[in-house]
Amino acid sequence: MAEAERPEPLGELAAVEVLGAESAAAEGVLAESGGRVLATVRVGEEVFLFFTGGGSCGFAVVPDAAPSEARLSLFSAPAPASGGGGGDERERYPEGPYSFVSATGESEEDRWTALLCGENAMVVEHVAEIRDGGITDPTGEVDFVPGLPGNTTVFAVAEKTRRDVILRSAGSGA
Repeated sequence: MAEAERPEPLGELAAVEVLGAESAAAEGVLAESGGRVLATVRVGEEVFLFFTGGGSCGFAVVPDAAPSEARLSLFSAPAPASGGGGGDERERYPEGPYSFVSATGESEEDRWTALLCGENAMVVEHVAEIRDGGITDPTGEVDFVPGLPGNTTVFAVAEKTRRDVILRSAGSGA
């Protein structure tokens, strides 16, 4: 592939503007990271924010009921290109290696979220029952595969070619 045709690294993707009530939460999260939002998606009564800042990846969940605050925020620096050890998470998806961080929901919700951060892509695994309208309104460089085992949805934020490779891998269970 010629230099001009190489897919963009994550840090070079265009930012998206966050509009509506959740913009206050986005501003708060971005103030912490000094970053920019690369993508958003509505999941039921929440908005998911995917962002970068200071060489790190970030993910936040903003509920409609409290749009000025992020219910869940995860931050992760990209994995080193080589060395550094790590487990299966580093190579869980193509287009890595990835660093890995995860968290569970803070209420009675049955929710688990993992953020995998690489130089060229960000992957979020979200385990929760998707209800109240499903997944809608994606903006920016994001695609997803819902309905995987255990109520898992995999979101990929990257240039289109990379997203396709990652989500094919997620959907095949490879």
